[in-house]
Amino acid sequence: MKRWSVVFMTFGLASACVTFSAPSVSHQAEQKAPLLTPAQLTAMLRDKSAREVIDFLTQIENERMERWEYVLDQIETGNIEWLKIALLLSPATDADSAETLGDALAEATTRAPARVLLLFSNHCYIPDYKLPPTKERFLAEIQRRVRIVERVADPFLKQAKAECIREYQNAAHDANSHYTTR
Repeated sequence: MKRWSVVFMTFGLASACVTFSAPSVSHQAEQKAPLLTPAQLTAMLRDKSAREVIDFLTQIENERMERWEYVLDQIETGNIEWLKIALLLSPATDADSAETLGDALAEATTRAPARVLLLFSNHCYIPDYKLPPTKERFLAEIQRRVRIVERVADPFLKQAKAECIREYQNAAHDANSHYTTR
């Protein structure tokens, strides 16, 4: 059982304090990665190398890299603080962590395209794990991503925006090599 205390505030004064127990959730749900914040990771990066922090984040627990998956999920949101963490970690990534970090940035491009284009080189692709099952859906997803990037209005990002759109268009052009007609 997990126990929570809730304090209700009324005009700055505590009006009630309630403690209740919630039934245990499934075993799998309870084993989520501990909450890490950008501030905690930044502090770790002051004391340790980016490679050491990545090694910590990618430690396998319960047959998963829960901390790394959590960090990638946060980076995908496009939140600037998490994108800064990605920027600090990216030089120390190896093959697998570079790929998964790149995939998170590719997804962040759909949520915060200007931020990603400003901070990183081109991450304008659809990650393999997000590839639609059909060529038609793939092309529709490419067009959706192009429309998102086209809305970036910052003139400073004009070249990065054009390169990103070109990458998406190249992927659309190459779609036949990835999808077979049945």
